[in-house]
Amino acid sequence: MSNKVFIALSLFLFLLISNGNANSPFFIFSENTPSPTMEKNIDEIHFYGQSNSSCYIVAVSSPYDIYIKDFHFKMREYIKDTKDTTLSSFCGVILTNGTYSSFGLGGQSESNKIGNLRYVYFKFGRFNYTYDNRYIFHDFSGFFSGVGLWDHNHTLPAGTWYFIFTGGVFDLKQDDIIVETKVWINFSENCKDLKIKTSEGGKIYALWYGEFDANLIISKFGTFEMMVNGKARFHVNDTFIYTFWSWPAAQGFWRIKWIKPNSEIDKLNMIIIREYHFPDIGGSCIAGIGGSGDYELITSYLDYRPLLFGKHIYAYPVYFVGLDVKLPEFE
Repeated sequence: MSNKVFIALSLFLFLLISNGNANSPFFIFSENTPSPTMEKNIDEIHFYGQSNSSCYIVAVSSPYDIYIKDFHFKMREYIKDTKDTTLSSFCGVILTNGTYSSFGLGGQSESNKIGNLRYVYFKFGRFNYTYDNRYIFHDFSGFFSGVGLWDHNHTLPAGTWYFIFTGGVFDLKQDDIIVETKVWINFSENCKDLKIKTSEGGKIYALWYGEFDANLIISKFGTFEMMVNGKARFHVNDTFIYTFWSWPAAQGFWRIKWIKPNSEIDKLNMIIIREYHFPDIGGSCIAGIGGSGDYELITSYLDYRPLLFGKHIYAYPVYFVGLDVKLPEFE
């Protein structure tokens, strides 16, 4: 793992639903994504849209299968004014039909040296202590990150689908960031009764490990990560779409408890031994979609780099991304 690049942008987009299961071919990130020439806006088979909002949604609907000939997007992130920041960030696209969601978020972690103690926090009763030694870029402004993608020949099942483009920085406010998004979609002439709507806006919950209300947090870059009883609460007005942008992956355990609206509770207890996870990391605790209401996330984890045979294994802390967005409706 380099000091910055944390997750390569491999996009698992177009969901093909069969018997309740979601499957999707993968897309590969390309820094040299071409920009098609397109003068038209929205008509029967062509779409071009752009936005400077932190959340930009393109909704596509048809009672018939939706045939996409070409799909392009480019995104760039800017920091307004000047800020002190780690530049730990995410950027990409989420595809959902309101039930299933497929996440294509890439980004970068904090710059640091392997083994550096970068964060310690503990709270016991009325006593608390914080040690923060994360690498900070002082008075940073302007462009800092971008992603792009080009792919073609995919089919979405009949229904309404939402492409949600989003990005942010974990230690800055949403209003401090400009996310410049450009989207091109060329549909096949075989599409029938196709409708397209766009919307902007929504609230982003982008939490790094130090923002959880926890009893204990220890982060030693790449080698040791721990959190005990970390809590975060979310009030959602519209649709809640969430995922963990990184999670423990070396050796240890991870526990998640979600308290959702109507007192619904989801739990995950996972043991991690290198590339093996017991149980697997799937399920609605890791990523999901829900309606309005109050949510509470409670998580604890231990992740460490093995002393033996751990040369290319790295411990990761938990980063969380949640969106409260209003999805466009069709009449």
